[in-house]
Amino acid sequence: MFVNFIGLSAGLMVVLAFYARRQDIMRLFALGSNVLFIAYGCLEALYPIVLLHVILMALNVTRLTEDEDSVDDLTDDGQITALMHAEYRAAMNGIRYRIR
Repeated sequence: MFVNFIGLSAGLMVVLAFYARRQDIMRLFALGSNVLFIAYGCLEALYPIVLLHVILMALNVTRLTEDEDSVDDLTDDGQITALMHAEYRAAMNGIRYRIR
């Protein structure tokens, strides 16, 4: 019964990852689903599932850290303006940014 709960929770985390509007939130839900699917796969001896989610977890961690650093890297090099930086931050927070 407990193993089924872990599997259902992992599936719910996948649904929440698809529902998330912000990419950083999506990655966090995806990481949660990876952890739960790894636990489920280990408990049920489903090793292809474990391998898949270990790989996906590494990818999600990498992308999550890249997402946080990408805007700062661009602004340090002067490739985008402060206005574009503000627009990007607003978009990441789900806010429409208007130029008046």
